[in-house]
Amino acid sequence: MCSEQARQMVDAMWKERKKSQGQMEPVDYARRRAMAEARYAQRKLADGISVQAQMTGGVETECLVPEDCYSGDFIIYIHGGGFLTGSTRTSRAYASFLARESGVRVYTVSYRLAPDYPWPAAPQDCMVVYRELQSAYPDARIALVGGSAGGNLCLTTMLRAKQEGVRLPCAAALYSPVTEQTGNLPSRRINAQRDCMLSPKSSEESDAAYLVNADVTDPDVSPLYGDLTGLPPLFITVDADELLKDDGILLDAYAREAGVETELRVSKGLFHAYPTVNPRLPESAEIMRSTVMFLRRAGLHVKE
Repeated sequence: MCSEQARQMVDAMWKERKKSQGQMEPVDYARRRAMAEARYAQRKLADGISVQAQMTGGVETECLVPEDCYSGDFIIYIHGGGFLTGSTRTSRAYASFLARESGVRVYTVSYRLAPDYPWPAAPQDCMVVYRELQSAYPDARIALVGGSAGGNLCLTTMLRAKQEGVRLPCAAALYSPVTEQTGNLPSRRINAQRDCMLSPKSSEESDAAYLVNADVTDPDVSPLYGDLTGLPPLFITVDADELLKDDGILLDAYAREAGVETELRVSKGLFHAYPTVNPRLPESAEIMRSTVMFLRRAGLHVKE
């Protein structure tokens, strides 16, 4: 059973999706990003968290620090938004709750966005941040957390790190990750009218803007097709009715076949990447607690 707060959010999303059906106006990405920034700016941060803006390897980042930092280990959180929207500012509320729950620093990333900067700009920026932070804190253990497009970028960062011989994180948590960009997975069709947030139209829009001149089977685009052997433990969530259900379920299956430890959570009646969309939902809070427990088992020094 979903909470009343979650049901209200799902109802509101359905109304918004139905209202947008049939609209064919040109997309104003600047306006869309400004609206997202304004909406997320109204969200209250978790108590006891300080925010430090910085540049990391030329990429805008923020570090969210809890009052009583438990250890020198840290988390890098990579936001979603279809590779089209999002920033450190839209990440701030969720990251503050993650920092409070874990008791460690959380870094967020403003990677370059499509269509101004299509692939491979986003994975390049995320890899730069990962490499720079690891170099700056060589003794720290690192975990990656990301939702949707951010889940994709967590995976591509790990695959790039493995290819470059850079030390991998100790674990990753991926909420409704985009893992396959051909658009051929069955849930993209089966759940086309069941997903309250994403639609085939929105996926096509993101693909058209981000995948300019990209080979959709390249593991840097579709990490599902990468060599997953040697990756750290993966915590994966999806909802049964979302377009990207099969992205997460197949990632879990392929990773297990490659010898990777995984934990898969499949919800019903919620929505795409719900743990990051509203961290105050009871379901989101439960997943955050489970995420932190998973990261602790994988070796990240988080608070008890």
